[in-house]
Amino acid sequence: MASLASIEDRIAYLGGLLTRYSGDRVKELFPEIVEEASYALFGGKMLRGTLSLLVASMFTAQVEKVLPIALAVELMHAASLVHDDIADASPTRRGRPSFWSKYGLEDAITVPHVLMPVAISLVADAGVEAVKESMNAWRRSALGQLWDTRILRGREVPVGYEKLIEYKTAAVFEASCTLPLIAIGRRDIVESGRVYGRFFGLLYQVLDDFSDAERGVVDSGSTRLLLREASRSSGSLAEYVEGLAGRYFGMLVEVSGQLESSLVDFAYASMNAFAREAGEHVARVVRAITSGKHGVGKFQRT
Repeated sequence: MASLASIEDRIAYLGGLLTRYSGDRVKELFPEIVEEASYALFGGKMLRGTLSLLVASMFTAQVEKVLPIALAVELMHAASLVHDDIADASPTRRGRPSFWSKYGLEDAITVPHVLMPVAISLVADAGVEAVKESMNAWRRSALGQLWDTRILRGREVPVGYEKLIEYKTAAVFEASCTLPLIAIGRRDIVESGRVYGRFFGLLYQVLDDFSDAERGVVDSGSTRLLLREASRSSGSLAEYVEGLAGRYFGMLVEVSGQLESSLVDFAYASMNAFAREAGEHVARVVRAITSGKHGVGKFQRT
């Protein structure tokens, strides 16, 4: 397995590669709306696209061939965030005005419909199977956001917390892992990639919702549903989250062994990076689930 330092270096390298590629392609792909497309696309960590490149790099030396897939994943995610912020009436995103706050509702409704066909075209180079995979992820993510918004409005939805975040968040992480494997012809491990992406997305979202809840920020349906379900458990919110996160991390350790063992280091590095930003309450959960407390072997990196 890789050291924490080496996997962080790898993430930084691939993230930089994707950012440079995306900056060049945006001008070519969106000549009429370069500014708007760039604003929607950039400003975040590009975590999903970087994961696509990392998965591909485990099985091919020609990771550059997967750059269009990684960009497509980020374009789909960017399009969804623009619409999500309208639905949530969120004035900010990534520490700056949300797209609709900056460009107005009319542009915010329409620009994602320009981003998405381009994303689909990029995916299409990998074949029909890849297009169907990406559209299934988009459908599930959109349903998850629909349920999330309804919860915030006080409406009942036909899913619990885990199913909500599986759709809302994990579906796109699944595509981040399956699409590059389809693109490089490794269909034999696509299902393992799907499982890895699912549990990475679940882990990412539960830590994010927990961070918000601890800070008293309940501006998403998933955070509200997490608080509701945790209140019905026998322990505290932190203990409830620790149980969920421990199970998700355990699955990541297991499925990484079916793919490439160093993929678990990506999850570990991502958790640590998030904990540094979110604070000690998240860091305590990360330490607990990697200490062996939840049946996962003690996980230490230098």
